[in-house]
Amino acid sequence: DTWRNLSGLSDTASAGAIRRDSIDILVLCTSYRAESRVVLAYRPAPVQVCYNNMVSTTGLTAVDYKITEALTDDPAWYVEKLVQLSRANVYTPPQSVAPAGAPPSMATGRVTFGSFNNPGKVTPGTVSVWSQILNTVPESRLVMKSSYRFADAGTRQYFEGLFARHGITGERLALLPGDSDLAGHLERYRMVDIALDPFPCNGGTTSCEALWMGVPVVSMSGETFMNRQGLAYLNRLGLGDLVAQSAEEYVAIASRLARDTDRLAHLRATLRNLSEECLLDRIGHTRELECAYREMWRRHEAGEAPAAFAVSGQSVTVTGE
Repeated sequence: DTWRNLSGLSDTASAGAIRRDSIDILVLCTSYRAESRVVLAYRPAPVQVCYNNMVSTTGLTAVDYKITEALTDDPAWYVEKLVQLSRANVYTPPQSVAPAGAPPSMATGRVTFGSFNNPGKVTPGTVSVWSQILNTVPESRLVMKSSYRFADAGTRQYFEGLFARHGITGERLALLPGDSDLAGHLERYRMVDIALDPFPCNGGTTSCEALWMGVPVVSMSGETFMNRQGLAYLNRLGLGDLVAQSAEEYVAIASRLARDTDRLAHLRATLRNLSEECLLDRIGHTRELECAYREMWRRHEAGEAPAAFAVSGQSVTVTGE
């Protein structure tokens, strides 16, 4: 019930303020940048937790827990104990945006793939695999969109050159600049049949947006959080068959889905409701988070060391000491 602005304080002063407020559980919500982790190193609270958008370990033994889910993180990569929620993801879309309607390929006769991710995630290796898909699916095209990068002529030329090396030129590739608001951004999914998840750094919010707009996502998983987000989202939707383990399988999955017009139409009609049920359960997420905090504090008061555990509903299962 109190807001404390620490932005003007030094690290030691911030830690002192936290101690004076007698914080029981200190939760880091400011991503993984180094400047956000310093205060935790002072151990100003008896229980310390990383919560949102932590894509890797802090490396600090002073941090007890990391909130995550079963499919995204391997304990071997973390000094923190992993707390797995069954409803870990929370995404809030603008309800003013209507469903995307029928797949555009039904009107155009050609499949349009899309990626609205930060193009910094699209490596030359990614371009090579995406080009294989385009060359496998006749007359297909790819739409890429970036809020500000594709407004730059040099960036567009760079990516056009990468695709041209694989024979993808002209109208088969569209590089679009950003839109003025989120609603306009989401409306662009009306021109996309299938979203291609970049690798080795998967999409996060971008994938949730595509799925909520009825656009299936084809992903490839790896060993770390950054390339297992697509795996987590799609498995929760019952679409694990859209997750590849290799570049060859990625091409095969995308090509097969492009030919399955009945499935594309079905996903377009059902993915929004499915996403809201499986990915947007904010109340369920909050209840599990509260349960996790209670278990952390119970262990602390009992003199027990932090341990990895999973939360499903209000049920806690210890997964490792």
